[in-house]
Amino acid sequence: MTGRRLWLDAAGNVVEDGDPSAATLLCGEADEIPAGYSAPKPKQADKVEDKAVAAPEADKSVKRTTRKS
Repeated sequence: MTGRRLWLDAAGNVVEDGDPSAATLLCGEADEIPAGYSAPKPKQADKVEDKAVAAPEADKSVKRTTRKS
């Protein structure tokens, strides 16, 4: 049981539910993947470059006060 709907795209590749290229339903949530087909390969996420982000400067126009007990 797949637990999700799988589709075929126009080229015959298995794609996940929600993929814009999905064309024909291959199997439903309670179905097994038919023989001859394999689960879709996970899509490569966009490459994220590891860049440090500088913290924003403190707003010096705000007067800081301390609370007295």
